Amino acid sequence: MAGPVSMPVIGTVFQWYALATQKNCLQTMQAIIEPHWPQLSRLSLLNRLYVIVNDADHLEKVLRDRDLTTKPWFFYGPLKGVLKDGIFTNNGSTWEAHRTAITPAFHRQVLEGYAEILKEESLKITNDISNFIGTDLDCREIMTRCTSLISVRTMFSSSIDKEDQTDVDELVEEIDRIVTNINQRSVNPLLWPDWIYERTQMYQKEIEFGGKATKLIERIVHRKTTEINQRATWSQTAKLGCKDKKSLLDMLVERKLMGELDMTAEDILIEATTMFGSAIHTPPLTATFILKVLSLRPDIQERVYAEICNVFHEEQKEWSYDDLSRLQYMDRVINEALRMFPVAPFILREVKKDMEIDNKHIPAGTVLMLNLMGVHRSARYHKNPLHFDPDRFLPERAGDFHPYSFLPFSSGPRNCVGQPLAWMMVKTLLVTTLRAFEIFPAADGVTDPSQFEVNMDLMINYVGGAKVRLVPRKASLAARE
Repeated sequence: MAGPVSMPVIGTVFQWYALATQKNCLQTMQAIIEPHWPQLSRLSLLNRLYVIVNDADHLEKVLRDRDLTTKPWFFYGPLKGVLKDGIFTNNGSTWEAHRTAITPAFHRQVLEGYAEILKEESLKITNDISNFIGTDLDCREIMTRCTSLISVRTMFSSSIDKEDQTDVDELVEEIDRIVTNINQRSVNPLLWPDWIYERTQMYQKEIEFGGKATKLIERIVHRKTTEINQRATWSQTAKLGCKDKKSLLDMLVERKLMGELDMTAEDILIEATTMFGSAIHTPPLTATFILKVLSLRPDIQERVYAEICNVFHEEQKEWSYDDLSRLQYMDRVINEALRMFPVAPFILREVKKDMEIDNKHIPAGTVLMLNLMGVHRSARYHKNPLHFDPDRFLPERAGDFHPYSFLPFSSGPRNCVGQPLAWMMVKTLLVTTLRAFEIFPAADGVTDPSQFEVNMDLMINYVGGAKVRLVPRKASLAARE
């Protein structure tokens, strides 16, 4: 199998050293893969084989195989310091049971009840952004704070008190640093042993962050449990509660109290923390990449804004799930942003029994590194792949590319369970921001999305922040007149 020179025991140690020491982990990984792409290629260390999968047909084979759902310690293990054994990091029958319990919380009939909450929280963005008018601004921290509050009010159907708000603000300020630290451990074999990592400052910061997140979610779960217990004392129905459309936390706590759910209180806390962590990070990341694109492509920005005006009339007081669903051009813009800038450039699976890919023997214990960003940006699958073109996702062009050459939320049994809510959040952030502001380029010299400098800290990020300049729409129109 193609790959760098490998030596006994230490394997491709120089490539691991480069991943651990170079500033841009994603560029380093791409440089390792490029000489062998699109073939299977390999890395190795301490007699463990890591196979990089670069072909859409091979990705399909892996992701559709129910025997290939195990996530390895490499990449996911270091996340357990914060997310514990939630569905993002767990494996086997426990993962399967917990995913089955969580999935109904993201069905359409539940999400339909969230539209007004998303609107209420997102409208606060305009006040926060107004403090930075005329300056170069990366909106991600503002938007992360917004999605944190949305997550608490939707998935947990909980109010937010002053103590909650303080904890959310602290978590938002620290999350990027923690994600960077976890990524540094993932790619640095010297930090893999717990007895070494636990002596580092990174570990101490991770423990502090995890403690704050757990304290916040634990308080919310306790409030919800008390609320449901009180409801149950006067409810005359066979079922607990009185809501037809229950949130994630309602479903888990009620089913546990009725003895229908094989999850401990600790399990519920861990899964709530996992879903909270996923929800607060991914939507604002995607939204800020899109704002950066729109600042450079006024033609696309105007089409998105026109569609928003057509769906959400000025006098309209309420939003609905159906309103967001009608933003079909925005759907294509989001898809194109996720094609060029996938939240997870790589996902990993562990091989549990010997198999073959492309007539190559893959032994049990191998870690498969699935190169999603590679196929997303490949000219084999996408015409002019570095050109930002939302219309490549028009329904009539659906057959233009391999279905496994676009995997923004993974695919198969371990696809992203929270995708529908994440999509609603991204749309809401964009609607609110674009109704209030026109987006202009920052003074950073970037003129096209193909020039974006991106890195990977577990998930993709924009080096230095995806900065834009925002001008209130009314002021912008007045200036033109």
